[in-house]
Amino acid sequence: MGGCERVPVHCSEKTPGKLERVGLVQYKRQSDDSDANSNDDERGSVDAGRAFVRFVLDNEPLLDAVLYDWFPNATPGELDDSLDLLRFWRMVEAKSAMAAEDERRRFMSGDSKPPKPDDGERFRQHQRNAATWARHDELLRQFGLLDED
Repeated sequence: MGGCERVPVHCSEKTPGKLERVGLVQYKRQSDDSDANSNDDERGSVDAGRAFVRFVLDNEPLLDAVLYDWFPNATPGELDDSLDLLRFWRMVEAKSAMAAEDERRRFMSGDSKPPKPDDGERFRQHQRNAATWARHDELLRQFGLLDED
């Protein structure tokens, strides 16, 4: 069995994973948008819910990451015995992207301040997060999903 049968989404893409990462970033940024949650239109809420379910079902790394968060004492293989190494690494990348976006939200809201350079690992982690945010912004631009200010 070749790679295309196991990971059909990635076989036709020139740069595997970009579309999934964009979806994760967009999901995390929109879920933090207070205006997105203030919609009183019931039909709009139902449509948004259906769109979210479709997004999760089409984005296996997100589903794996959510399952792993819900069941932290289970190994990924116990959650789904068909999990292979490639799918596991995509789950790890999804969790990393989501964690960076969570930190971005805290930073942008003022709940988190950048550490000082003499703060060692915390400072280096903040630098890595800032670089990840910049990559996410660039990906969103490439897909036409980021408004230019």
